[in-house]
Amino acid sequence: MAKSRRNPIALAREWEALLANGTFASRADLARELGVSRARVTQILNLLNLTPLVLEAVAVLGDQLPSGLVSEHRLRPLTSLPRQEQIRALETFQPRSLRGRRSLFSS
Repeated sequence: MAKSRRNPIALAREWEALLANGTFASRADLARELGVSRARVTQILNLLNLTPLVLEAVAVLGDQLPSGLVSEHRLRPLTSLPRQEQIRALETFQPRSLRGRRSLFSS
């Protein structure tokens, strides 16, 4: 059976909600609870700076993703790109097994 991973956008939105609703007073508190570094929390939360089209394209894939489809590690560099370049870059994430079929941006 193929390994699955959390959708990084779903994870970022979940962590953002925990901070927004006061469950955790700071990123440092959240990091301590999760057993990760503050830098890691910031890396995940920074994904929310992606263009809305990219955020939604990844979010609609669901919370559990097949390994290799879209990862936080692959999304992170996109946050520093202009909007149109983010979209072009995400289109290249589609695995070879799905090429020629629906893109991440198809409805």
